[in-house]
Amino acid sequence: MTSRLAAVGNDAVERHRRAWPTVRAVPALHMHGAINMVFGATGNDHGLLGSGWSGPEPGYCWTVGRLSSMTLPRPRPAKTPDAYRIEIELAPFTGGDRLPRQRIVTTINGWRAPSQTLDQLSVLEYLVPTEVIEGLPAIEIVVEAPDAARPCDLIGGNDDRQLGFSFRRLRVTSIAPAIASQLALGGTIDDGLDDTALMYRFESLGENCEFGLVQRRAGAEPLGLLRFASAPLSHLLPALASGFAGIGAPGRVTVALAENGQEHMVHDQAYDFLYHAGDGPDADPARLAAREAIRLPFLADKLMADLRTAEKIFVFHPVRDTPRAGADLLAAAIAEHGKAQLLWVEPATDEFPCGTARRLSETLLIGHLAHFAPADNASDFDYDGWRRLCRACLVASAEHSSTGTFGTDT
Repeated sequence: MTSRLAAVGNDAVERHRRAWPTVRAVPALHMHGAINMVFGATGNDHGLLGSGWSGPEPGYCWTVGRLSSMTLPRPRPAKTPDAYRIEIELAPFTGGDRLPRQRIVTTINGWRAPSQTLDQLSVLEYLVPTEVIEGLPAIEIVVEAPDAARPCDLIGGNDDRQLGFSFRRLRVTSIAPAIASQLALGGTIDDGLDDTALMYRFESLGENCEFGLVQRRAGAEPLGLLRFASAPLSHLLPALASGFAGIGAPGRVTVALAENGQEHMVHDQAYDFLYHAGDGPDADPARLAAREAIRLPFLADKLMADLRTAEKIFVFHPVRDTPRAGADLLAAAIAEHGKAQLLWVEPATDEFPCGTARRLSETLLIGHLAHFAPADNASDFDYDGWRRLCRACLVASAEHSSTGTFGTDT
């Protein structure tokens, strides 16, 4: 059995939750062959919780003490699956510097998962072999919270419960054989994501704005420093090395009308990046320059934070004939700031067709497309190829994935 943090933080959990069924006042426990459990006063956890729980509260229920248990019915998939996925949305009780995070250990039908440490709202995901679930009358889950503490001891007040984690939602789904075989390699697939949610899992680092336009086609409009920028590798590497220090500095941002006469372009002289301003020909260049001097440092700080949290896959699409060594250099530059993964995109070949991704290291994925947008028409992109490639990357992007080649027909 394997476990991982599938989402960390309010925004990431919200995106993850979009693939789950809509919560009604009292949702059905069994839905489409899955178990969908909602905790709290208006949930459907009644009769399923054993020892070690507080009374229901609006939207959640606390574990109390070091051990808490629950008993769930088995899902009812149409066919016997190759594995099950159990996802739990929960948050730890924390108390400032004295208790900034808590550890959790989960045991499912006697199988003990590795410990995880949480400091905020998260989604834990467990991949459970079929034999752990099938043949048994129920799913017995025991939660250990070795760091559980009393609020009255940490933050004052009269609450003397020994609190561990507030459980919000729990979902048990079956994994189809094709997906299970990919997961067995150590990867993960988010087969419930629509295209919009899928594209929010990625962020462009350049070299041009093609992937940013792909995201727009999918209905995703994430904020990104380099989403609509010309950011060649030779400019990007020193920017990453310095943490984008000095970007947007007063007097070093200029705005001019593009050659097509239809839009303005922003030039940041700190790293020689060129951006689409997104404003028409009648816009005031001085006003745009003042705006960009504020916007660029903000987006640079956001990018550096995203590199540290490593929740996204970062995409670099060379538009020049760039040697593979460039991928190693960029992956190493990213690794200086965290464990974020890089997707380096290359042309498809007979061996690696369009829509496939392969892992070369813990933080480097190589993806393949059959068609790249021409330099003078970034809108002429292969949307279906990009969509299939991104889905394949989710298969290959688990934190401890083995090397291998992945693809998807969806």
